[in-house]
Amino acid sequence: GCVVSGLEHEWLFDTCDLTDQVNGMNAELRNGAQCHVGTGIDMDGVDDYVALDVTDQEFGGSMSIAANVFLIVGDEGHQYISDFYDGGQDDEIRLFVNHNQNSKLHFRIYVGNGNENAVETTGGELSTGTWQQVIATVEGTTMSIYLDGELISQRTDGHEPTMMRRANHFLGRGPFGNYFKGSFSDFRLWSCALSAEEIASLQYDDEDGDEDSDEDEDGVTGSCSCEAVVYPDCAGNSVSGDTACGT
Repeated sequence: GCVVSGLEHEWLFDTCDLTDQVNGMNAELRNGAQCHVGTGIDMDGVDDYVALDVTDQEFGGSMSIAANVFLIVGDEGHQYISDFYDGGQDDEIRLFVNHNQNSKLHFRIYVGNGNENAVETTGGELSTGTWQQVIATVEGTTMSIYLDGELISQRTDGHEPTMMRRANHFLGRGPFGNYFKGSFSDFRLWSCALSAEEIASLQYDDEDGDEDSDEDEDGVTGSCSCEAVVYPDCAGNSVSGDTACGT
């Protein structure tokens, strides 16, 4: 199925390994973004972001984008989860949360230049203070967004992005800023549209089949708190104090 054979790129940031597990491409932390074992990459919402070294790769056609994210603050305006584009809004593949619309998720695809050939599907709400999995898929004219395994938005009159190399592949920012304030524990790309059944299966831990939770190996639920922000993965890992809280 798509979930195995179509996986093109996978970054497991909660281990602080910035190397693509599939093709060996690197992720680069920029402007002070930090990685901490157990939580992943922390971004301050001011200018931190991640650049993916995949500029020699073509993206387009049928595809799926997945990210596990922890949103700290829902400020006004947009905060980008991922954005691939050639210049400005040229041939852009955009996944973001819009706090002007109650933290609604948007998956938008541009073909060519500007807004003329832009289509999007939008829905749901990205909560603050909790880990959530966001997956966007496109196949033919069907564009979908899933939140924690549940379909929250879909349109059937969209279009696939152009298959091409793009100059910019960013996590946590868009072409005009719009920085994400929170954390990423992983990011994955597929060259096919995951089915609803495959997306549901991704809610389970790849190693032991258990649902993801904030329990440590002894079954004890734990968290750490820093400036009223709770990181559910702090218990049981090797980091502590300010480091665990991403400062």
